[in-house]
Amino acid sequence: MVQALLGVALGLFLSAFGRTEFEVVQFMPGAILPQLLLAGLLVPVERLPGVLAVVARLLPLTYAFEALDRIMLRGHGLADGRVVLDLGMLVGMLALLLVAGALTLRRAEP
Repeated sequence: MVQALLGVALGLFLSAFGRTEFEVVQFMPGAILPQLLLAGLLVPVERLPGVLAVVARLLPLTYAFEALDRIMLRGHGLADGRVVLDLGMLVGMLALLLVAGALTLRRAEP
């Protein structure tokens, strides 16, 4: 659920930078592709070069993958501190994106 809300917040934030829906859709590969490549799905974050590992830690999909890995593959629950930390990072990024999206919305003039 948090990841779905993050997607909506990211779309809201990116929508401020385009004048039409078509322009906003063109931003999506630039926002989604780096996350897919750096989130640990193809190569574990620990094996990424230093700069890319730092960038991966700034992207929300990294924390979503790590939380899902711990819950679904390793059998950890919410009692595990790392899962709570991952969810906390996701909620923090969600709040940050919602605030940034709200601040970048264009105001309608009467």
